[in-house]
Amino acid sequence: MATLKEQLRMSKIISPIDGTVDAVDIKLGQLTAPGMPAIRVINFNNLKVKADLAESYASKVHKGDEVIIKFPDSNDTITSKVSYSARAISALNRTFGVEINLDGKKEFHPNQIAILNINDYKSEKPVMSVALNYIQKDLKGQAYVLVADGNKAAKRNVTLGKEYNGTVEITSGLSETDLLITSGYDGLNEGDAIKVKK
Repeated sequence: MATLKEQLRMSKIISPIDGTVDAVDIKLGQLTAPGMPAIRVINFNNLKVKADLAESYASKVHKGDEVIIKFPDSNDTITSKVSYSARAISALNRTFGVEINLDGKKEFHPNQIAILNINDYKSEKPVMSVALNYIQKDLKGQAYVLVADGNKAAKRNVTLGKEYNGTVEITSGLSETDLLITSGYDGLNEGDAIKVKK
């Protein structure tokens, strides 16, 4: 009797999760089998973003890192944190998986495309960053910027750090009191007269 009751229970399709029936792919009387699509149930309160990252980021991306998620189709952007970062690297494509849980406050759709910007770097001490096009290089390859020294242009050799989105960090050579020349800098030489606008 117990065996018959168990077989009867297995004749019904029972969803392992609570949610909303989104699609029914079978018809009354149709033969089904394990693994065959039958009924799609979606729990909109437990959505997450999944992505595979290149192996080179394995030591840089960790659980708790800040991430900006962009949804291009809905023109929406949210900020969240990495909720899971896999420790194993896939032997097939040399990637590892990350997941970000969504809070369910906004309406998202399963299989929606998302673009992730994960903060994988934080400087050890506060540094300043400037637009990359203000950086110039001399004949020896030394990076420098031009700053206002009174009414003359002065050259400041700088050490560059990480680059991102058109900006670069300055790790040394520039102080917060320096007035960076941002207009007409490409035609100036050290010692040329300038006019500083307040």
